[in-house]
Amino acid sequence: MAPDQGGNDALDSDAGVGGMTPNEVLTSGENNTTYDAGFYQQGSIGDYVWEDTDGDGVQDGTEAGIGGVPVTLTGTTGDGQPVTLTTTTAPYGSYELQDSNRARTNLRSARLRVTHL
Repeated sequence: MAPDQGGNDALDSDAGVGGMTPNEVLTSGENNTTYDAGFYQQGSIGDYVWEDTDGDGVQDGTEAGIGGVPVTLTGTTGDGQPVTLTTTTAPYGSYELQDSNRARTNLRSARLRVTHL
């Protein structure tokens, strides 16, 4: 969490590490209604890549995951910035995409591409 981001103190977060705002002494009759705190929780996208042996689009108990498959997510953020995240499936087909840049976690639109030959 980074305090005082942006040019409008009434809209940005004033809380720093630990969720604390700066100390301020107000005298009788004064008020300051600009203190606020913005928090976020990082998200992720993921699941499994498996061999759909019966072609029904549902992972049945007998259909094994596929490891080593490249997975790419492309899209844009709420403010139009491009996002590309890539990973490779684990040995049993699981994958998870996380964006360590919190400014880009607000996806407006995205496409997931899984490449397996």
